[in-house]
Amino acid sequence: MLTADQARFFARNGYVQVPGVVDAETCRHLVDRTWKVLPSHWRRDDPGTWRGEVTDSCHTVHLDRGGLLKFQLRELADDALVQQAFMRPSPVHDLAHQLIGRPLHRYRRRGLYAVAPAERPERLARASAPHVEAHPAQIVMLCYLDDVAPNGGGLMVWPGSHRDLWQGFRSKLEYAAAPDLEARIARWQRLAPIELPGRRGDVILTHNRLLHSPSVNRSQRIRFAFLCDYMVTDHDVLCRQAPGANLWEDWPGLVALAEGRGLDDAADFELGDAQPVRRRFWWRWARPAASSRNKGEASNLARLRQQGDVWLSVSDSPRVFDRGDTLDPFGSDLTAAGLRVHLDGVPLSSRSRGDFTACLSPRPGQHQITLAGIDRPLWLRVLQFELPFTRSRVLAKVALDGAVARATVAFEVGSATPASTAP
Repeated sequence: MLTADQARFFARNGYVQVPGVVDAETCRHLVDRTWKVLPSHWRRDDPGTWRGEVTDSCHTVHLDRGGLLKFQLRELADDALVQQAFMRPSPVHDLAHQLIGRPLHRYRRRGLYAVAPAERPERLARASAPHVEAHPAQIVMLCYLDDVAPNGGGLMVWPGSHRDLWQGFRSKLEYAAAPDLEARIARWQRLAPIELPGRRGDVILTHNRLLHSPSVNRSQRIRFAFLCDYMVTDHDVLCRQAPGANLWEDWPGLVALAEGRGLDDAADFELGDAQPVRRRFWWRWARPAASSRNKGEASNLARLRQQGDVWLSVSDSPRVFDRGDTLDPFGSDLTAAGLRVHLDGVPLSSRSRGDFTACLSPRPGQHQITLAGIDRPLWLRVLQFELPFTRSRVLAKVALDGAVARATVAFEVGSATPASTAP
């Protein structure tokens, strides 16, 4: 259980690290599960084999550029040890419930996150670009599954950033950016973060608006971790609410645990200036793999959504139809392939190189999208985003199975009327 001092530390700094919460058996089990999805030629006792490109659940990454790997395995949902350690009732769930102080929604399982040693750490900054999560959560939890030494791929945090960035959003939980959010993040990026090494079974609970990043692993050990999120059962209500002056109005557990004291105190750390990133020529000409590029574009697009926005997504991959309210690109560069898209006769430009993605911002009423110039099947969606984003509406969902010499898709803003297609 958390103490009053730990609760106040969380309030001041936006995170708290609790040692030894998860038992050794569960940690070893999850490390073993991670090894099963790492490349088959990697040997546990030979760091020299941990090289080259690795494909995880999100993209293909080369360890030249840092070694963060994400394995978001669906089968973890049925893992008894995972349920006992992180679901209700469990030690970790109890910590999150103690901080939030309200009934919690079933946790969101993120998966197994490993940070392999970088092949050329001298060419990399101390940490990758900081961020806050693009999905709704109140608490983001990271559990170290093995000991993590300094410079060993541990979590980097910017203490106190949660208080500033809280006001940089138009939603308490969704990533709906206010106009000054980028400027707020840029100010924190100029400061050096602190690293959080730890021991096996340590749990780090972070506020959803805390700026954080994985550090570059300069050791000879893989950093193993498990991530999940916690939020209240009525999180949809919080998604629709704008942040107020009181950062802790939705955290009655924290307020009670801290006895109402120290909630507005400054962070414990005075952050110095960040070291500039050392870039070399190879970095400028090296091109990311398509899957890595698509993952980066998906994150950027998720951070661009605003309530009421209408977005168009056109892909040559049918996987986009399974993505619901997201704009994740799965296909190829349709603009380079010759696709031309018009909204009511006005040409559109894509915001991504994977697929064709554009923010339409149309007036209420009927509209037409015209596609031409490409000879492959396409899958098209028009989405109107509302808070929470999981409740967003699909205004058009059309499969164009033949060559798209010319096709027109009609939709109505603010209406869920099925789209019509006129080849």
